[in-house]
Amino acid sequence: MRKNLFYKHLTLTLAIILVSFTVLGTLLVTFAGSIWMGEKRELMVQNAANVSLSMSNTFAFSDHLLSPDELDQAFAYQPHLSQSIIDMINNSIRLISYSIRADVFVINELGDTLYCSDAGLCVHMLSRLPEDVVHQALGGNAEGTSNLGEMYAVRQHYAFAPVVIDGRAVGAVFVTAPANGMMSQGMGIMRAFLFSASIAIVFTFLAVYVMTYRLVRPLRMMAHASHAMAQGDFTVRVPVSGKDEIGELAEAFNHMSDALTQMEHMRRSFIANVSHELKTPMTTISGFIDGILDGTVPPDKQETYLQVVSDEVKRLSRMVTAMLNLSRLEAGEVQLAQSEFDICALMAKTALLFERAIEDKQLDIRGLDALEPEVIGGDYDLLSQVIYNLVENAVKFTPNSGTISFCVVGEPEQVTVLIKNSGEGIPKAELPHIFERFYKTDKSRSKDKSGVGLGLYIVKTLVGLHGGTITARSLPGEYCEFCFTVPRNSGE
Repeated sequence: MRKNLFYKHLTLTLAIILVSFTVLGTLLVTFAGSIWMGEKRELMVQNAANVSLSMSNTFAFSDHLLSPDELDQAFAYQPHLSQSIIDMINNSIRLISYSIRADVFVINELGDTLYCSDAGLCVHMLSRLPEDVVHQALGGNAEGTSNLGEMYAVRQHYAFAPVVIDGRAVGAVFVTAPANGMMSQGMGIMRAFLFSASIAIVFTFLAVYVMTYRLVRPLRMMAHASHAMAQGDFTVRVPVSGKDEIGELAEAFNHMSDALTQMEHMRRSFIANVSHELKTPMTTISGFIDGILDGTVPPDKQETYLQVVSDEVKRLSRMVTAMLNLSRLEAGEVQLAQSEFDICALMAKTALLFERAIEDKQLDIRGLDALEPEVIGGDYDLLSQVIYNLVENAVKFTPNSGTISFCVVGEPEQVTVLIKNSGEGIPKAELPHIFERFYKTDKSRSKDKSGVGLGLYIVKTLVGLHGGTITARSLPGEYCEFCFTVPRNSGE
């Protein structure tokens, strides 16, 4: 089963969270358990020492710890050691045992238990500690872990302190707690952590789920929009829900959709234009040739009609050449052939190519005779095509008896060429689009019958190849002016 981005992101995030909680729980239990057990042991050692000191002070009258029977006999000779003091000692031991959750008992030199925190007979009273343990306990304060001989069935952690009277150890105080009880405390911490972590993970899962869904939702909408656009529906747009990277991606996607919509519109317009432009001359050529072949056209008119056929063939050739040039430009196959030449001389030479059309329309040409030589470095043929297309447009759209002006401004680093013609100009709303592919301002083809909307796009591309820029200005009803700037040496 294919996993989509939503489940991948959700699974990865939850895996990271679970691993983090596991590591955190392990460290928490380890450190917290270690701290708790350390404090517990320290508390046991301190209480053993405190009880030992209290016993030493209480029984300082005797050189050994007395059994209860011996204490009864001692009361006749030591009346200050009353039953109330003995009860106080027992109560003190029991209070300490309860407060620290541990057993407290006192042994004599033989290892017998004399006092214990448990009431009545207990395991301490019924068992005697091994001699080695007693010897160690009489030797000083210490702690350890064992079963204390046969006294306990499970291992105990214990702390002891000797009861010293007149500089001699006559007994010891033991404080014991099950070793597995300390482990159970760690498990209790673990259970508490797991309970808290489970609640946190549930809320984290919900938060991650919602966050992941909101993160992936715009991507799904983009995928849906992409499929719709692949089916030809260019009206689909993605809502922009924020200003983060996803929002920027959605805006970029919508801009791309707008561009594709415009491209699709231009493509359809281009197909319609090309179909019309190809059909018209082909119909004309076919009609005249058929008329000549079947004798409909008289012999004295054949030369005239053959000239029309020749003009239409040339027109078709220009259209095919423009589309081939466009294909080469978009494929990046056009490379600059650097050479130095006078761009003013190139303009004058190009204008002469339209001498017949200029004379037929009685156009007034201004500025050519005032041009001074301006030598630049660039591709002669490509810049010739740029100037040719601009002059051709000027001649085509200038009305009879109109004016075309030429101007070249030379600067140290660049040269600016201006070609201005009188006439209807370009509407303000269409001016930003005139350099786009397949765009024609004359939708009715009443004036531009020979173009398909590629000339100015090719001009802009060729100027760009030289590192230059081209702009257009127009005042409807008065003039239209094209201005392009190229570096002195395009190879630099």
